[in-house]
Amino acid sequence: MRTPDIPTNESTVRVGGRIPALTGMRWWAALLVFFYHAAIGPLIFPEPQNLFGQFTLTLLDPGGGLGVSFFFVLSGFVLTWSARAGDTPVRIWRRRAVKIYPNHLAVCFLAIGVMLATGFTDQLHHVLPTLLLVQTWTPDFWAAVGVNGVSWSLACELLFYVCFPLWIWLITKIRPERLWYWACAVIAAVMLVPAVATLLPDTPKLLWAPMSAPEYWFAYKFPVPRMLEFVLGILLARIVMTGRWINLPLRAAWALMAVGYVVAMFSPPLFRLVGATIIPIALLIPALATRDLRGGRTLLGSRTMVWLGNISFAFYLFHRMVLEYTVRAFGEDFQWNLGWALAATLIALLVTTLLAAALFEFFEKPIYRRFSEPRRKVAEPVPQPESAR
Repeated sequence: MRTPDIPTNESTVRVGGRIPALTGMRWWAALLVFFYHAAIGPLIFPEPQNLFGQFTLTLLDPGGGLGVSFFFVLSGFVLTWSARAGDTPVRIWRRRAVKIYPNHLAVCFLAIGVMLATGFTDQLHHVLPTLLLVQTWTPDFWAAVGVNGVSWSLACELLFYVCFPLWIWLITKIRPERLWYWACAVIAAVMLVPAVATLLPDTPKLLWAPMSAPEYWFAYKFPVPRMLEFVLGILLARIVMTGRWINLPLRAAWALMAVGYVVAMFSPPLFRLVGATIIPIALLIPALATRDLRGGRTLLGSRTMVWLGNISFAFYLFHRMVLEYTVRAFGEDFQWNLGWALAATLIALLVTTLLAAALFEFFEKPIYRRFSEPRRKVAEPVPQPESAR
């Protein structure tokens, strides 16, 4: 099966053009998740409410769910936007596998080495599912996060990539004037996921949030419902490509994102994780894309922000492990206060950024360039007679 050629409306936008602002935005999404884990993560700062205060917790809490949702919607948008005429599923899967697996395996093996060196080996029996990226197909919390806590989202992305050729084939069958109806339906479905999750058993309870482990797993980490956000990204890309975007000003999109963030701060915990910010995300991504494609400039599209966006995947993979071991380096009996907590956060941020830059420049980038596409055989020159030379 081949993916269909994607119709365009080049009078509206430069379909297939570069969108540096979306690359730059990846860094800020990763940073939201970083600060969420610094403040909220159960293994990061002991008794975080005593260090940051309730206001800081409330302020940073929506960042984790927002960052992950943004990445999932962006994946669908970018894969659709960058789809190549005549692409086969195998070529798509190859590019995606080369993009995620080398970094994932490198960081996982580093995490395993650190666990062995420090004696924190109680979760090593979850190594195989983690390496294969199938760890979120079970509601076992530690199966999903026991080795490298953030790699659960790659298990979701893996399902997205496997299903992408089918989704793009189906969605290109939708008439352009009906794309918005489908996008709104998917948004509504995303917002209903937390309500569906409450139908699951309400025990055992999580230690750090007023929800059960099954509810948390289904709403946040189970790949099937999370695929709704990926499908939404595909629909949004098709909306832009077919000239159906509503031309929402970028300032208005940012304002709606701010409103959505405040709403998330005071929403029920499950809805804060999934659903509270999906409408602003669905409006911001196309607004940023069309601004770039029409020649507008944004700070997100600067060279520095694009570079930070490029290292954001490696940054995301490293950040929770670095946060956790930064805190452990201070010792179990260390007397934490707000100043030391902020200092530890900044140290972890710097270390994570340096590790991410190294992994991107010396590992991720050369591997992707070498293996993302099959090598083309160069035909040997046909010998020519002397008179023809």
